[in-house]
Amino acid sequence: MCSWISRTFRSAQAAQLRRGNAVREEAEDFAAGDLVKFKAKVAQIGPAKVLSKDSAVMYTIMFGAKRLTRHRTQLRTYFEPACPEVAQRTTMVFRSAYENWLFLRSPFRQANMDERRSALHHMTQTVSGKIWLGQVL
Repeated sequence: MCSWISRTFRSAQAAQLRRGNAVREEAEDFAAGDLVKFKAKVAQIGPAKVLSKDSAVMYTIMFGAKRLTRHRTQLRTYFEPACPEVAQRTTMVFRSAYENWLFLRSPFRQANMDERRSALHHMTQTVSGKIWLGQVL
């Protein structure tokens, strides 16, 4: 009887782990001194400097004069803008990994700023853009 219970318990644990791992995303690992952006209410803000890795999943970062502790799923690599002057005049908030890739890593990042702003506006503000992103059914 006891062996049946322990086998059932182990198989239930394994099934639960498989279901959890099916949707789990790997989070980045950061070293002290890395520049990151972090999640704050609605947008990702940064750059912030990683001061230390406190545990397997927690980091202490410095943002301005503030020391903050954040879980690694709230942190993303910070990429310097191609042109700092343009970045200062431009407010572009990326809400997904795809938008981040499209505007900061893909060949489209070299498009002029008006074209990039227009694409971001279309993706996030129009019905057809939201349907394309899967935000509206």
